[in-house]
Amino acid sequence: AWIETRTAPTVNAEVYIARYAGASIWNPVAGSLNHNETQNAQPSSPPTIANVGGVPWVAWQEGPDSALWVARVDGGNVSYVGSPFAVGNVAASPSLTSVNGVAFLAYSDAQRLHVATFQNGAWTDVPGLVAPGGFFPSIANVGGRIFVAWSEYDANQHAQLHVARYVGNGHWIADQSLNIDGNENTYSKRIASVGGVPWIAWTESSRPYADNRQLGHVYVKQFNGASWDQVGGVLNIDQNQSASEGGIADVAGKAYVAITQSQSDGGSAVRVEYAQQFVPLVSGAATVPAQTKKVTSGPRAIRFRVTHSEAATIRLEFMQPGAGR
Repeated sequence: AWIETRTAPTVNAEVYIARYAGASIWNPVAGSLNHNETQNAQPSSPPTIANVGGVPWVAWQEGPDSALWVARVDGGNVSYVGSPFAVGNVAASPSLTSVNGVAFLAYSDAQRLHVATFQNGAWTDVPGLVAPGGFFPSIANVGGRIFVAWSEYDANQHAQLHVARYVGNGHWIADQSLNIDGNENTYSKRIASVGGVPWIAWTESSRPYADNRQLGHVYVKQFNGASWDQVGGVLNIDQNQSASEGGIADVAGKAYVAITQSQSDGGSAVRVEYAQQFVPLVSGAATVPAQTKKVTSGPRAIRFRVTHSEAATIRLEFMQPGAGR
């Protein structure tokens, strides 16, 4: 699913979908999905597509009234699902998934983040999700359970990455910020089921240089059933150039992540990386460990402690000559 600008008979941005037929051939399906072809689909809210009961459903935002529409495409027939969502003058950023043939739609309006489900011919909010000001959501079905990720500004106006899982009866369990650095901002994100486990990839601002120059770094975490473990380090092919996350998917039980990587020649390229295995990340010490000096009966000794929560190999590198052991 994508947005394309049609030039005749009028100039309008419209939503289209295509089906892969094999042998590098894509067949268009149904023509423009816009509810009103004189209005533009909003590029700030790219269309989202999902398999709901064996047929594609598509959600997108259409202006100038900025309404959020959902359509069901069965063969070449397009039917609009429920009433449009009035989201106000914001990017709704819809994200679709389904559980047992039931559609779930995550989107944001001017007040908060919503997760809605389509039942008995109408969209209704799934109750209990507390995400005031939440934006740019991503939703996924993981083993029959709904997980939704979003960004939300904290008191210092830093966009924090959050994830919540629905446990039924109007109850959600939300996690604390997943940011690598709470003083930075998260942007695009995708959550997906990989081997029946939630994985998430996202882009986060980073300032690794003394001149405070900002880069975009891509990270991945995996849910262990209670908390989120970082998988590997920065995914950027070149950590001195910005990159942005473009999606994460399960391919034969492995996580594949697409990124758009900026290059030193001023261009950019789409790259794909996959996780060969999951190894919890143990980051290097950014500063000299806190030291406790103790004077013994012999020469002065310096002690320091390294703690870690999982089994790991610890390597100590002594950067200058030292007497003794």
